[in-house]
Amino acid sequence: MKLTDKRFWELAGVISMIVSFILITNTACCNRQKDVLWMKENFEKYDTIFYEVVNLFYKSIPECIKDNADITLKINNDGDCIELTISDKIVREGKSNIKTAVSSQDNNEAYRRLLDSLTWTASTANSIRDMLERINCTTIRTVDYKYYDVEIYNADNLRYSYLHLRPNIKSDDIIPISNVSDYGSQFSIE
Repeated sequence: MKLTDKRFWELAGVISMIVSFILITNTACCNRQKDVLWMKENFEKYDTIFYEVVNLFYKSIPECIKDNADITLKINNDGDCIELTISDKIVREGKSNIKTAVSSQDNNEAYRRLLDSLTWTASTANSIRDMLERINCTTIRTVDYKYYDVEIYNADNLRYSYLHLRPNIKSDDIIPISNVSDYGSQFSIE
């Protein structure tokens, strides 16, 4: 079989595509490993703060609200603004009741009402914000996942989040974030 110029360039194009695919796949794999490794190291560095922020956030929400609504506290990149959202778990007439308020808006009445409904003070929300900043995260929220009750993440990296294990849950499906940390068995990365 004689290799013509046309056939050569066709083969070169195919080989180029294969090499590009391999490089892209390896880069994505390395980035995933880097993200997860960074998150694990971040957790081990600030494990006590992770534990404290989950306890402050989750335990300060009244049970009647946790049973019926999801709560999200999000901070902006500058850390000077807190967005608080309460969304009903039950959809009625095709609509979900969602209440959102931001701490830095001129009229903070809506924000104060949301704080009051959670029996929080501005100091509670500010403490949660400060802890999120220290652990390099922007968002904490309640979740109803099979094994988890709280999710923490940074909005700049939505591929992975820290998940807090529900109390008294044991499963071989759960990979603890760390065996080094006192609190590592209570958290996982997903």
